[in-house]
Amino acid sequence: VYTPRSAFLPPMGPGETPAPVLTLMKSEIGPALYERGRVDFVFVDSAAALRGMKAADLKREPLLSTYFLGFNTERPPLDRPEVRRALSRALDREALLAGLLPAARATNVLLPPELPDAAAPEQAALLPRYEPERAKAELAGVKGLDRPLRLVVKAGDSFVPEEALAERIAAQLAKVGVRVVVDSRSDFSAEVARRTPQGPRAYDLFLRRLGADYAHPNTFFT
Repeated sequence: VYTPRSAFLPPMGPGETPAPVLTLMKSEIGPALYERGRVDFVFVDSAAALRGMKAADLKREPLLSTYFLGFNTERPPLDRPEVRRALSRALDREALLAGLLPAARATNVLLPPELPDAAAPEQAALLPRYEPERAKAELAGVKGLDRPLRLVVKAGDSFVPEEALAERIAAQLAKVGVRVVVDSRSDFSAEVARRTPQGPRAYDLFLRRLGADYAHPNTFFT
């Protein structure tokens, strides 16, 4: 139900007024109902389906969804900040995303720039960016990188093909001399939380998404 007291008022165009009530329904036949004019809009959450839709019917909105690579800082060699920075410099974010989605924004920060408390350009400039030759030099001879790093990724279908993204990460890190083994897990959350008998968590790296329906810290960060 529409409320004028919302902190997130919808932007209105000329002649537009907010809908007093919006009814949402989940249905496997949503696209068929849309084609017959029975529903006003449908959400499309498949990259393949997006490519097949008629352009006249398609309205794109940015999704508040950030994929990031997590590091296990509890054991070598990823307990060293300089090693983590070098691995970040080894990743070409544009190439990681190429062809996986109809549209995506590569970034080295957490929040999109239009959101409150997002990193300012001068802050983002201080963070690692793609510098493969520098990364290769910094990672050469690092103790602990003589073993393969295990990258845990969630198995199964998702809007972004996460397993393909993880394989690309492994291929890019291989170019700077770092071996990565991708471990696709149906028990992803439990595996990321699991600790070894010695104490540290069991993974080396994990691929994860942060997202929310709207920009509010209680939904985005939990």
